[in-house]
Amino acid sequence: MSFFGRMMKMPLALGVALVCFGCALIVPTERVGQLIGGALPQKATAVYAGRDVSLSMGEINKDGDRSGTVQLTEFPFLQMQAELRVDESFLWTELRFLGASPSGWNEFTQELTGGGNVRFTESFAFLNVPRTERGQIASANTLYKDGKLQEGQALSNMRGRAERIDALTQWMRAQFEDAPVHFPNERVFEDYWRPILLPETVSAKKRPSTWTDAGAWVIAEEVKWNTSYTTRVLPEHLRAARDSGALLRDWEEALAWLYMDYEWDYVQSLFSQGRLTLVRKQGGK
Repeated sequence: MSFFGRMMKMPLALGVALVCFGCALIVPTERVGQLIGGALPQKATAVYAGRDVSLSMGEINKDGDRSGTVQLTEFPFLQMQAELRVDESFLWTELRFLGASPSGWNEFTQELTGGGNVRFTESFAFLNVPRTERGQIASANTLYKDGKLQEGQALSNMRGRAERIDALTQWMRAQFEDAPVHFPNERVFEDYWRPILLPETVSAKKRPSTWTDAGAWVIAEEVKWNTSYTTRVLPEHLRAARDSGALLRDWEEALAWLYMDYEWDYVQSLFSQGRLTLVRKQGGK
């Protein structure tokens, strides 16, 4: 059994209650959604929905195309924008993210590429989108406690955070021999990973069986970090983020983002749902 596998001999609470995005949002509504809320698609003329996915469609333009918005039940902090062509092709245009934390929020738009096709009948839509790739963050706003960042500073900070999160979740997903491929919700994800990545921030009974107090320590973000544990657990390119407290900040300020990044393969699988049912058309029921 690998070192990571030995670490995982600890209790894992597999609660399945979904974490409500809205419940975590503590800042006034009018202070968030400056990117997403200010750029929502026009009033949908038709909405198709399945158990996991909904597709909202805007008006047909002069070329016969229309905008589309895809939302996922399990990831309410995401909106994916698309263009639905008259030839029934489906092209991604943008991902919109708005994730809250106990002390603020992260909001950004990100380049989204790839596509597939969508076919319509009188009562159904058949969505098949096998290719979806995320690119660079294009715009951002962020708030942490009383510090609000916008435009250039927010964009720079968000891109730096995106690099750290991407590097971390790539390593996390590589542990599939020992770790679950998919977590049913954000809370279960945190219960599993936080004791491994940030054992100093949880109670002693939740720490990995291989945890010891031995070795060197450093203080960052008002936490005393065991650098010997960092060296044993993480590859070299991830160690500085943990020992500097950057990993803790990312975890506390952007957990929904971390969860989305880890689950991205699963997210992509939801885009091809087979049949979605028409639930509203032209504002009617």
